[in-house]
Amino acid sequence: MVKKITDFEITIDQDNVMLLMDCGKDSNVYPRVVEELEEILEEAYQRIEPVALLAIGQLGQFEDKIEGIKASRKRDEFLGLYVMKSIGRRISEWSTQCFEEGDYLKGMLVDAVADDYLFQMNETLKPVIVEMCLERGYGVERRLEAPHDLPMSVQRKGWELTKAKELAGIDIKESFMLDPVKSTCKVFLLKENSKEFHVDHDCSTCPNLTCKLRKT
Repeated sequence: MVKKITDFEITIDQDNVMLLMDCGKDSNVYPRVVEELEEILEEAYQRIEPVALLAIGQLGQFEDKIEGIKASRKRDEFLGLYVMKSIGRRISEWSTQCFEEGDYLKGMLVDAVADDYLFQMNETLKPVIVEMCLERGYGVERRLEAPHDLPMSVQRKGWELTKAKELAGIDIKESFMLDPVKSTCKVFLLKENSKEFHVDHDCSTCPNLTCKLRKT
């Protein structure tokens, strides 16, 4: 069964957007960028079409790729909670349009706003993930992300399991990249009879050293 969520009450975080823009308060252009951000926010909210799809399923061939898991675990015990989320096409199309028209500041701001919204969806979904697992007697042993925890092909497994095409209009390419661009697929490794929920992204193990929202 797939759980679908479209009701998100998220407020764009100005500080996050400025971080993503590489624009600190000591920058001469900071006031102008903040002013431009305030001007685009209303339309940005209108163009963002958030959706999250959650489904539990087997990890199948991917269990051999997970490091640090006891070999004694049976194959049918490798269950994952697949979480597909997207903010739709319209916000990215707007960013592309801005760049094509030569308005690079607005294009970058729209893209940063989209990234911040998608990032904040993670926090909003945490209690949903916990509740969904508790109902079925599972905890979350680990959060897994492609490509550094699992191969990119796991995104197709998540795409199929969550019925992302039928329920949210999300496509997937031969390269396993999702379309719309502002879409992600995360997998949470489940553990039976556990009350631990390790749902947070671990920046200390993430290979993306250039991420502007990196916390360590």
